[in-house]
This record gives sequence, C-alpha cells and structure tokens, in this order.
Amino acid sequence: MNDFEGDRTIFIAAFTAYVAYLNILVFIEYNKNLILEARAEANFERKKARDRLINDLNKLEDSRDVIRMRPHAFQRLCYILRGTGRLRDNQYSCVEEQVAKFLHVLSHNVRNRTLRFFFGRSLGTISSHFHNVLRALISLEDRFLVQPMDDCPIPNEILMKEGKIFPYFEKCIGAIDGTHMRVKIFGDDVRKYRSRKQFPTQNILVACTFDLKFTYVLAGWEGSAHDSRILEDALTRADKLKIPQGKYYLADAGYMLTPSFLTPYRGMRYHLKEYTNHAPENPMELFNLRHSSLRNAVERCIGVLKKRFPIIASGTEPHYNEDTMSDVFIACCIIHNFLMGVDPDEELIDEVDNELMHSEEEDDTPPTTRNNEYSTDFSIMELDGLFDEHDRSNEKMFDGVEHGEKQSEGGYFSWPRAMDTLLLEILREQKIKGLKDDRNFQGEAYRVAIDAINKQFKCNITKEKIVNRLKTLKDIMHLALDALKKSGISWNDTTKKIEAGPETWNELIKAKPKMKRIRDKEIPNLELLRDIYEKDRATGTKARTAKERLRQWEETNTIDEVDQLQAENVVILENLDRCCGDKEIWLRCCGVQQNNKQ
Repeated sequence: MNDFEGDRTIFIAAFTAYVAYLNILVFIEYNKNLILEARAEANFERKKARDRLINDLNKLEDSRDVIRMRPHAFQRLCYILRGTGRLRDNQYSCVEEQVAKFLHVLSHNVRNRTLRFFFGRSLGTISSHFHNVLRALISLEDRFLVQPMDDCPIPNEILMKEGKIFPYFEKCIGAIDGTHMRVKIFGDDVRKYRSRKQFPTQNILVACTFDLKFTYVLAGWEGSAHDSRILEDALTRADKLKIPQGKYYLADAGYMLTPSFLTPYRGMRYHLKEYTNHAPENPMELFNLRHSSLRNAVERCIGVLKKRFPIIASGTEPHYNEDTMSDVFIACCIIHNFLMGVDPDEELIDEVDNELMHSEEEDDTPPTTRNNEYSTDFSIMELDGLFDEHDRSNEKMFDGVEHGEKQSEGGYFSWPRAMDTLLLEILREQKIKGLKDDRNFQGEAYRVAIDAINKQFKCNITKEKIVNRLKTLKDIMHLALDALKKSGISWNDTTKKIEAGPETWNELIKAKPKMKRIRDKEIPNLELLRDIYEKDRATGTKARTAKERLRQWEETNTIDEVDQLQAENVVILENLDRCCGDKEIWLRCCGVQQNNKQ
C-alpha cells in the first residue's frame, strides 16, 4: 500500500510538472507570436513611412530643401545610377531610397543615427547604402567630369563679351584654383594637414569651365601643401590635368606663369573690389581687371558646390575619415555637374554671386561710375600686346633670393652659411626639447636662436628675419626633395649638390622653372632641414582623381577575389602569373580550375 501511495505521489508530481511545462510552452509561443506580430506591424509602419517619403521626393517641388534637387532631376539621377549596375532594387530597399539617404547626408551633414530615425533602417544598412551610392556616383566620372578636347570651341561666355574679353582671351578654356575641406586626422599627421585655417584640411585642386562645370578634380593633398605644388603633381599623374595645344587656364598669383596657365600681373591691383571706386590706370591693371572678372568663374563654381552640399563646407569636424571625404568631394562635383545640366537652381547661383560681391566690399561706400570709355581705349590700344611683357614681368618678380632676405625697410640682409648652420642646429635642439608645435616653433625657441646669432655674429637679428629666412630655406628643401624623387637624379654628399645630366635638368626646369635655383648649387644644410621639417612636409600619397579611385577599387576587389579563390583551392598563383595581371584572363583560369575540380 505504501508503495502504491509513493508511486501515486510521483505520478502526480510528474504530471503537474508536465502540465506546467506545456503551459510555459504555450505562453512562450503565444507571446512569440505577439512579438512577431508587433515587429511585423512596426516594420510595416516604417515601410509605409519610407514609401511616403520617397513618394513625396518624387512629387513635391520643395524637395530641393531635402536633397538639393527637384523630382525630375532626382528620378533622372536614380535612372542613371541604375544603369551603372552598381545599384539595384531588392526586396528590402529600392534605389530611390538609397540615393535619397545619400543626398540627405550631403545636403545636411547629418549622422547615420539621424537617418535611422527618418528611414527606420539599421546603422549598418545605412552605412552600406551610403558607400554603395558613393561608388556608383564616382563611376560616372567619365560622363560628368570631362576635360576639354583639342578641338574645343571658344566658350560662349568669352564670345559674348567682344571688345572686353574676346578676342584677348579666346584661347582660354577655363580656370583653376585650390579649395580647402576640413578633415578628421589624428596623431602626427595633423601637422601635415593643418593649414592657415588652424585646423586639418585637404587642399583640393579643381578646374572648371565658364559655365560652372568641373572638368578636373584632384582630392587628397594635405592642407599644408602649396597650390603650385599640387598643380605640378596634377600635370604629371597617370590621370593628369590635360591642356589642349595652344590653350590655357586662368590661375591666380599663387601659381607660376607658363604657356598653359595665365596669371595676373604681380604688384598690381587685381581683385574686383579694388576697382569698385577706382578705374584701371594703366594697361596692366586693365588686364588684371579682365583676368579677375573671367577667373571669377572658378570661385563661383566652388561657392555653389559648397552652398549646395554643406558636408564639404562645414567648419566642424566631419563624421567620415579623410579617404571617404575625398570621395565625397568628388561625388559632390559629379552631382553638381549633373544638376547644372538638368536643374541648375538659379536662385542658389544668385545667392553665391551676392555673397561673393559683398565679401569683396571693403566698406559700404556706393560704387562710382566707371570710366568705360577710358577702359575701352586701353583695351583697344594696349591689351593685344601685353602677354609677352606680362610673361617677363612675372618671371622677374617670381625669382627668389638665395643668400639674402629682404628687409621690411628695403635692401637685403646677408645670411652667411655659418649663420644658417647655427640657426638650424639651434632649432633642431629646440625641436628635440619639444618647443615645436605642429609646423611652427614656440617663441622661446626663436628667442634662443636670436640671442645665439646676435652674440656670435655681432648683428641685430629679429624674429621676422628668421621667419623669412626659414621660408627661403624650406623652399630650397622642397625643391631638392622634389628633384630627388625623379629618375636620373642623385645627391652627392661630398659636394652637397644635386647631380643630374643637362637634359634631365632642362626637363626639370621646363616643368618647374624654380628648379634653376638648385641647379649646380650647394645645399649645405639639407640634412638639418630634413631633420627639422621633413615630417611636416605634405606628400600627397593619398591624393587621387575619380579615375584613379575607381582603379584602386578594382585592384582591391581583384586582390580580395584572388585571396578567396586561393583559399578555396580554386586557383593557384602560377596561373595568375601566366595571366600577366589581366583580370578577365585570370577569371577564365579560375573557371577552368573550378570545372576541373568539379
């Protein structure tokens, strides 16, 4: 009887546990369905919100406030991007949604978490869509970033100004300039990117036509690099800036005057604001006025670009790294060119023109009436013969001083070689002590150098003279380092000279006339200069154009594909060697290997 009661108790306990287990399963299943239903309902609501937003962008005329273009332009852009094959609709998102998110980031400089709120997507999905659209846009470079051809006609903007611009600038094809974009940099590289704006930037070279369309963009150079150095790099790259035979670009005084780049007269009034109340007084000033009014196109073009896309104009630190920001700038230029053809936004252009005009005004004095007859007389009598004289004038004013620095009162102060050596040795010691911030020395370092030089050489050196001398020495160092990167050039440590053959020197000087300053000249303190300044020197290793960026992506994808195939024993390196790097050939090899394996 006791055994029966014991078995009965065990049975009841087991049955009770089983019933409780079943109840738990039912509860979990019931709540699981509720959770899934709630999640499905939330997803459905988010999809409705996204569809409503995309529908509004495709219909509402005020879509410019959100994505900087009207519905017809947005639809056209999505159609073009679909045609690249890099963007596709899928069961979760359409091309319109991906492009809208990308344009919203460019137009408002917002973070991904802001897009997550509006579009109801995860941060990973938003980031993936952003970079997919970015690559698809840069792949359109051959369609929207087109350089002038050899047989390019005279621009209408020049033909329409006969007597003032035409025929004097009839061979001009556009204008070039550099612009800065803030970037996020960490570590020792900050000093290379720190520009006169006191925060890290990229210095980007752009060329544009007079109808405000970009033709060439070189992004990625450090902000400390000089405009002329970036231009020299652009002229020697694989995807270089092309200038048709007999044509030229307009450039400001920061560039060297060459047959391909026409700069203004130095030492003369140039900017339009300087002629507001005072007409040109001589043919050279009239030339500068005409030059400035025509070159103003590149300033307008950059102004419209940055006004349209605040992500590249913001003074705050960007959300993306410097490589992505370089790609973003190129993509913005491509979208800008696309919109100038289908949706130019004249109100935005007028707003930029007004800002440029007001930014040039020195005071509120109303402009006086210009003596148009006076200016026209100059254009008829003098402008046609100014170009040769202009060439000689600029070359003369551009020549540097190698062994002296001009004093503010006039004349030159002589810098003996021993004084240069003492100055640089002291500054190197001060750098080791930590008295060099980024690219400049602290005041204490200059004070030590001034005291030592004045004591040893019995002179009256000032900080201004030291700073000016260091500029000259750094210019010489930059020339020497640029020359040593070329083939056929070497450094002789005994003579302290750069050695090269006559033909090599002639080619160097032809490409960069300032190279004549170091030809057959001793550079006794090059090692000291490199110790102090070489790490601050911009290198341009991350600079690239749209074509070069696409090529880099293709090479990266190829390497990743090879690694994957090799890991799966689908292809071996010997096959790749026989393919000589041809992607299509090695892919066929991969197919043969895979078929044999199967």
